[in-house]
Amino acid sequence: MADLFNDVKPSNIRKRIPPGLGSRAGARDPHVEIDLTGKELTDDRFAAFVDNLIDCIQYRGEEHPNGIIRLTKLVVKGNALTVASVKKLGHVVALSSDCLTQLNISDNRISTWQAFLESLKGWYVLKKIDFAGNPLGGVGFDVFARVYVESDLDFIESLANEGSKYQVPTDVVVILSKAVDVISLAEEKKNRKPPDYFKVFGFQIDCQGGKPTGDSNYRRARGLQSVPYLVFSNSCITNACAFHLWTIILSHHQPDTLLEFLPPGKSVAPPEQTNPLNGIVYTLNEKLSALGTRLLELGNEFRIQTSDIDAEETESQGIDDEFG
Repeated sequence: MADLFNDVKPSNIRKRIPPGLGSRAGARDPHVEIDLTGKELTDDRFAAFVDNLIDCIQYRGEEHPNGIIRLTKLVVKGNALTVASVKKLGHVVALSSDCLTQLNISDNRISTWQAFLESLKGWYVLKKIDFAGNPLGGVGFDVFARVYVESDLDFIESLANEGSKYQVPTDVVVILSKAVDVISLAEEKKNRKPPDYFKVFGFQIDCQGGKPTGDSNYRRARGLQSVPYLVFSNSCITNACAFHLWTIILSHHQPDTLLEFLPPGKSVAPPEQTNPLNGIVYTLNEKLSALGTRLLELGNEFRIQTSDIDAEETESQGIDDEFG
């Protein structure tokens, strides 16, 4: 069982480094969970803690050739962290790409985060990221969407060549066109180019995905698209946000499919999740317009419809195989 650290004193985490009192524990089991929820962390205090954490993660010695800390969970929910903490946070994440399974940065003040998101490209065992309560805005979601599109999912490459499998309902097209009009009128910025989502899902909504065949498959899915649960509660407040979130809802693979490509472990399903077919979790923000709200509703409805079609096709195929 992983050790739990919930104290922000740098000296406590450094005790893992020999000849510290915690070095023997690190030798027995280097796995560590860190929960700093509501510690009133500022950027300066967080930096002091993280610098020591990084030293511990990077430490190697004769008696500890594999290190003294393997970070499996990091929670910094409900603090006062800003973009100034993002770079260091990204460094920790990058160093823990093969062991970090849960990351919660919700309810902070993070709004600019490209450097941090870029650090996620190498992840391949992460099961949940909670971005809730951060004022991401349209620009923040632009950045997120771009990094999301660039994720590496080897096991669904074959799906990209299948073409459009389903027709997008007319009402979705109408809502989408209105949303794009509103975005272009109200939030147009120079050199701002939205990601080409329709290349992403191509229309690529065979959300069942492939099947893993061994441990090597853990490394075949990296980055944001490989994470089963992405939480955005109280982060989507504009039509631009809703547009990006809508497209990600449509293209993201089902949690159960993605979990098959990750090491087994305890459930990390967010309590806010209302649709088991959709790992993109959010709660509607009262600041979001009726247009944005309807766009997200349609995204969930469409996911349910396409999943029903997949189930019918799978059942039909099973009958054909059984009776020839």
